[in-house]
Amino acid sequence: GVFCMVLFNRQQKAGIECYPVQEMKLVVREELLFSAVFLMWTYLAGFHPQAYGTEKFMDYGFMEAMMRSTTLPAVDLWYSEGNINYYYGGQYFAVFLTKLTGSQVGRMAALKAAEELITRFHEKGEFIQAWGPLNAPDNYRLIIDCLLNLPLLYWATEETGEEKYRQVAEKHIHTALANVIRPDFSTWHTFFFNRETGAPDHGATCQGYRDGSAWARGQAWGVYGTAVGYKYTK
Repeated sequence: GVFCMVLFNRQQKAGIECYPVQEMKLVVREELLFSAVFLMWTYLAGFHPQAYGTEKFMDYGFMEAMMRSTTLPAVDLWYSEGNINYYYGGQYFAVFLTKLTGSQVGRMAALKAAEELITRFHEKGEFIQAWGPLNAPDNYRLIIDCLLNLPLLYWATEETGEEKYRQVAEKHIHTALANVIRPDFSTWHTFFFNRETGAPDHGATCQGYRDGSAWARGQAWGVYGTAVGYKYTK
């Protein structure tokens, strides 16, 4: 902020127009147009609030951690005794509004996310499929990333008393650890299973340099997710 103020002052002294004072009506119209489109898009998205894909499960996990916290930054739901050090402004805004209004929408959204997550669990192979249509022959696999989605399931069991969430989490983590760790202790990013039998098939990558390489972020998630799993199952 200080840097921007200094830069703004220097540009003014140099005669550089930084603020379109003469075009304020245009600026206001553009801002109103953006706000209208944004609110309309938010309204439409509310009819189909998908909880799967990308990092949405992580978002719900952050929101739940902040819902339970009385201070900021909130306790990290993955890292024992640590605080969230990832950017979480958008998630906090949603939590702030939920706490301010006393709404249970956030809690219900997190429970729905947990319910959606366990629908992607395969009994054959005992793992949670991350991507794509369920049972797709070319996509019957897990990814190492999903280890960090499991705290949502443990929380759902604590919140509802239903063991089905915990059971899925524990089956998935055992399957993942049995298959993603290679002999040299590096890890596969993703691991495929036989769709008919559930037997382990082969490892691959979607993010690393090549299948045989170790994707650094995935490797970190493996270490992190294993520690979290131990925290909940010890």
